[in-house]
Amino acid sequence: MKKNKKKWFQGIMVITIMLFLVACGSESTSSPNNAGEGQNKQEANGDQEQNQSKEPIKLGMVAPMSGPYAVMGKANLNAIEFAIEEANNAGGVLGRKVEVVVEDSEAKPNVLLTKAEKLALNEKINLFIGTVSSGESMALAGKLKEWNSLYVSTSSKNTKLTNPVNPNLFRANYNDDVDMRIWKYWLQNSDEGKKAKTFYSVGADYAWGHDQTKNFKDIISKDIPGGKFLGEAFYPLGTTDYSAQLTQIASLKPDVTLVLLAGDDFINFMKQAKDFGVFGKTKFLAIVGKTVIDNSNAIGVAGSLMYDYSIDNPMNAEFVKSYKIKYGTEPDDWAGYSYIGAKMFLKAIENAGSTETDKVIQALENVEFDSIVGNVKMNPKTHELIIPGYIGESVEDPNKGKATIKIIETLKPDVIWSK
Repeated sequence: MKKNKKKWFQGIMVITIMLFLVACGSESTSSPNNAGEGQNKQEANGDQEQNQSKEPIKLGMVAPMSGPYAVMGKANLNAIEFAIEEANNAGGVLGRKVEVVVEDSEAKPNVLLTKAEKLALNEKINLFIGTVSSGESMALAGKLKEWNSLYVSTSSKNTKLTNPVNPNLFRANYNDDVDMRIWKYWLQNSDEGKKAKTFYSVGADYAWGHDQTKNFKDIISKDIPGGKFLGEAFYPLGTTDYSAQLTQIASLKPDVTLVLLAGDDFINFMKQAKDFGVFGKTKFLAIVGKTVIDNSNAIGVAGSLMYDYSIDNPMNAEFVKSYKIKYGTEPDDWAGYSYIGAKMFLKAIENAGSTETDKVIQALENVEFDSIVGNVKMNPKTHELIIPGYIGESVEDPNKGKATIKIIETLKPDVIWSK
């Protein structure tokens, strides 16, 4: 009996050992398969990251596509899309295609904020460009840090956008001070300007119009000996009737009338000024540009000009040629601003090697490139692109029998930018 029990115990031990060995063997043979599964997971994750890195780079653009400033918003969009198309045809940026996602701001800051927030929070867009009015840009500027986003202005001129410096905002166009220095230069150096002693102003009824009217009055009181300011008027966006002020201007006959209107408002004002016979009774000073001059056919308006398609250099000639083929017209001043700004933005992203906000900010602060107005570079202290300036005047094109812009003088950056 004891002998049988001993044999039984030994058998149990043998079976246990065999089962243990089988288990060990099974574990050891399954290890390569587990390692393979882990490797497959790593490869899958790598493929996913690679696919994500090939997703399009998206720029957000919330700008007026309707209303009195739509003419500017659409010009901005045309130029930005043109620059993006050039980049995509050359292989993209960081090996990725670029897209612009567009929303209509209606030129209303509250509408802009609602739509920009949707792009930032829902669509995870952190790169913005192309808003038109300063009121809109100021609203957007206040949210950039909260959204960890950055914005390149190609149109808005209020000096408060960049003074004090907003770390998340850069400007590719003139600020209001530059426009004012160009107007001051015209007053002090042109034959008509030097003779002027009486002045009037008409402005848009928001920050830009009011601030620039004040600056203009300061120049008259401080820098124009014997200068006298006769009056001012402000109009809400979309005004269609300027008869009251035009009648007053015709009666007062100021030597110079500063017109701080833009888009359709400028066009309507100039058309009515011709109807009321005001041309010849005052010299209009303004921001001149192709679209507003073409559409108003206003001859004899002088002023500041950041870009015109007639700027004579090979890069601009090629841009104008290709732009006209695509859109059927030469680029206007708004398109020029926005093309420069978009090229700057895309170059900075490429230089940063990333679309991360902090890295693109650092790249923008050091960006320098050849542009359609010559070599330009960013001032890292002010976050403004230092560009040359122009004095333009609308004259009659004898070949077309209508108004066109003539560049009267090119002003170097050290003349128009603060030291």
